[in-house]
Amino acid sequence: MLVFSKKECEEKARTSEWILTNSIGGYSNTTLSCKNTKKEQGLLITELNNKKYLLLSELNEELIIENKIIKPEIESFLFNIYPTINLKHEGIEIIKSVVMPHLHNTVIISYKIYSNKECKIRIKPYVNSRENDKINSELTEYKQAANRNTVVIKPRNIKAAIIIGSDKAEYKEDSAFDGIEYNEEGYYNAKELVYNPGYFEYNIRKGMNKINIICVADHEKKAYETFSNLYSTNERYYENFFNHEISRVRSLIRQTYEYNNLQADYLLPYLIQSTDTFIKRINGTLNIISNYPEGKEDGRDALISLTGLCLTTSKFDDAQKILKYYADNMINGLVPINIKKNGLVENNSVDASLWFIYSVYKYYQYTNNINFIKEHLWEKMRDVIHHYYYGTDHGIKVDLDGLLNVNNTGPMTWMNSSSTIRKGKAVEVNALWYNSLKIMDFFSLKLGDTTLKYYRLAEQVKESFNKKFWNKHEKCLYDAITDKNNDISVRPNQIIVLGLPFRVLEKNREYHILRKVTEELLTPVGLRTLSYKDHRYISRIEKENRKTYYNGVVWGYLLGFYITSYMRLHENTMKARVEMEEKIMKVIKNNLKNNGIGTLSETYEGKIPYNSIGNISSCLTIAEITRAYVENVLRKV
Repeated sequence: MLVFSKKECEEKARTSEWILTNSIGGYSNTTLSCKNTKKEQGLLITELNNKKYLLLSELNEELIIENKIIKPEIESFLFNIYPTINLKHEGIEIIKSVVMPHLHNTVIISYKIYSNKECKIRIKPYVNSRENDKINSELTEYKQAANRNTVVIKPRNIKAAIIIGSDKAEYKEDSAFDGIEYNEEGYYNAKELVYNPGYFEYNIRKGMNKINIICVADHEKKAYETFSNLYSTNERYYENFFNHEISRVRSLIRQTYEYNNLQADYLLPYLIQSTDTFIKRINGTLNIISNYPEGKEDGRDALISLTGLCLTTSKFDDAQKILKYYADNMINGLVPINIKKNGLVENNSVDASLWFIYSVYKYYQYTNNINFIKEHLWEKMRDVIHHYYYGTDHGIKVDLDGLLNVNNTGPMTWMNSSSTIRKGKAVEVNALWYNSLKIMDFFSLKLGDTTLKYYRLAEQVKESFNKKFWNKHEKCLYDAITDKNNDISVRPNQIIVLGLPFRVLEKNREYHILRKVTEELLTPVGLRTLSYKDHRYISRIEKENRKTYYNGVVWGYLLGFYITSYMRLHENTMKARVEMEEKIMKVIKNNLKNNGIGTLSETYEGKIPYNSIGNISSCLTIAEITRAYVENVLRKV
């Protein structure tokens, strides 16, 4: 349980934020004080036609005492599966809890009110009808229809319905537009008018009071159907939504502990709950959401994250669906990065297909299910090697030295900006290429294929890799090489090399690389994307300048590969585990109360105090730290 005192609430009221998701693309996300400070925040964001729409911005509470309007102040906050905000005013205590029912575009807000006097509470909804990454520059027209306890609001600009109801509070129409100011420091400062259709009012008695608010926002027909199924005037009925979410999350945590034979731990339950927020289930299909609030879907991110999201948590059926999805949509040996609504496939990535082969190997390590691999994945794995060897789209082709070369004017690795095109032979790509060949050789033997072609090519790659990527002057790896020059940039891609299953380097060289990465790239929250000693180093993201994402900004997910590399080089000793706990995991535990409460951010500033920037919840960060924590720190060897 993450608990914030009144002082902490005051200090972090606008900077710390919580997020809930519903596994169908929607989410609820706002600050600790429940006041939105970013345009992406809101109590209910719903995915409609592959776009995310902010439909319920806020619910504001007012007490009416002797005809005076009083706003209660936040007293404390806790997060334990869902957020609970404690508000107080002179003998009146309001306990406000929020939950998103699984697989519904719905949010439920429960109020427990302890009062020493009779008074009234007004709960004022503020609605919107825009995409979550935009701001309305003009007033939107709304139409509402109300009865005693419910109201249906229909925005004119989109085909959707927002239905809000209460079990006990009476609804009173009072249409108005109020302003909300968004202020994300250093990026933008904007105001927006949001619609307040009226308010729900309830007469508070002395003693204990309970009321509930439910909001459904969806396509019109679906909204009516969902509201009809979920709404009730029975106050105790709403407890079921909170209890169901508690039971669902605890079940995920329990099965992870049981499968991995782990002892109780403070950090892991939060990681496990967070892993589940990125798995999107719609109409029998399964996809991985890369981050929140952006909410993009990316094939590379999904395949890197598969182990942490699905395998450590023993969701093997989900892992199968994800692997089969990318296998079935492979074209010329390239898995899709993105498949657009019109069917257009984006596959401009040299490493995503290699991460696919890596993920298949990890799947086998966890399940021993060779039959699924043979039936659904093996031929596609062979296709990857074949097309990469003889040449495929985007200038991807194996060179005479066995190394994988890319001849393309655009970025083809995870560092996808104009300043990090990394043309030629990228270091982690060729380590992945080597690992893919070793994995193919491993499965060839398992499946009765006695060919030695994968083994021989892997040996050639290993020899060329050690000969050409080693920077003897800096005692680390070049980031990329071409026939004309070698990129001496000190970047974290070399730690990925050390963290992969099959080692391409001698241990002595691995020690030098780990030392270099530790000295110039390591921070408590992740690895810098460029050494702070480099003249191009930029410590933070400039909002409209994507090249700043990879020239010094810290990415959290790289800690996973660092932990694996460190533990492997120190032979998984108890001393090494204690060091990882003290130097890294303890900081991660503390970080659960910063930025995204109970989750971990995608990127951070490259200098103290390492403030979170960008997406507050990242599937890469959560998945990789979960994987490394379970496999390398918690699990007994």
